[in-house]
Amino acid sequence: MVTKYIKGKSVNELCFGDLFIASFCKKSNIFWQGYEVNNTFIKNALKKNFCAHQTDLKNHEITLPQADTNIITGSLYHFHEQPEKLFAALFSAASRVIISEPVKNISAKENFFGRLAARVSDAGNGPEGFRYKENDLLKTIEVSCKKFNFTTYKTEHFKKDIIIVLDKCQPPK
Repeated sequence: MVTKYIKGKSVNELCFGDLFIASFCKKSNIFWQGYEVNNTFIKNALKKNFCAHQTDLKNHEITLPQADTNIITGSLYHFHEQPEKLFAALFSAASRVIISEPVKNISAKENFFGRLAARVSDAGNGPEGFRYKENDLLKTIEVSCKKFNFTTYKTEHFKKDIIIVLDKCQPPK
């Protein structure tokens, strides 16, 4: 669902994990770079000749190279404590940003299954129980869009996720 919104010939993908978007980009002759903290994902990407960079985006300053599209799928919740830092990097390095984030989550529940799901979602910094609810996610994005002069182009639901496509506002002619 995310790949149909890619614009241009270059993509930066944060927290890429499974290489689905990278494979799509390779087939479509789009230059892809991935940024990830998980060493297993990095090794897998490099083994398949993808341009992947190991970096802890959560705990370091984020500077991305210019691209036509920046993407983060299923991982925005890792940055919920300081989303403005991530949005600054995403918005300053591309004219389109695609966010796909789950808004229906077991790990947000305060029971055995929620705690188990939080443990399984450990990206390398320990179990993470926080997840966005749709309204909270949209408010967070709205604040950052105003600050960085972006607008919502498209919002679409897909299973448990919401896909949000953001474009840089064009100056009046």
